[in-house]
Amino acid sequence: MRKTYRVYIVEDEPLILESYKSILRAHGHEVAGSATDGITALRELSANPCDLVLMDINIPGKNGLEVARELYEASQTPVIFVTGYYSQELVDQATALGAFGFIVKPVDEKQLLAAIPVAMQRYFEYQLVKKEAQDVKTSLRDRIVLEKAKGIIMKRRGLPEQDALAFLQQRSRNQNKKLVVIAQEIIDADAVL
Repeated sequence: MRKTYRVYIVEDEPLILESYKSILRAHGHEVAGSATDGITALRELSANPCDLVLMDINIPGKNGLEVARELYEASQTPVIFVTGYYSQELVDQATALGAFGFIVKPVDEKQLLAAIPVAMQRYFEYQLVKKEAQDVKTSLRDRIVLEKAKGIIMKRRGLPEQDALAFLQQRSRNQNKKLVVIAQEIIDADAVL
């Protein structure tokens, strides 16, 4: 896992914004940009991707939760929320959105520096689980296609299951195509007949 990241900051208080920038830069992180309101943040983040967003919840325009919702839909960029107004409701809303961190102001350097690697590790794990789920879904879909094609071959050619699979495998080798592609072609051809 990397040690430094491109961080975009959304904070409407200028002194706090500069403090975050200073801390991040002092520890090797790149400040990918900053905004003091939600509308500007969304516009800039869509044009300038980053690794992580440090976002105040109470900002003008669109609040941080609204910005994060739109950001997650568009790019899945991880967000660490920062707020000076702690409430269980805010924590619940941030959690429901999929926040990768939640810090209550005043934020000190150690809190901020600890939150970043934790958030990024959670994000990498999330991406891995998401990919594994997609792989399982694809594998299941491919298996269904293969089983359906085997059924068609068994019925049309009067072959047992093992021979139908061997037929598909041979055709796959002969045509230099993936087995699932051959299976789908057989299903498509059968639908025409």
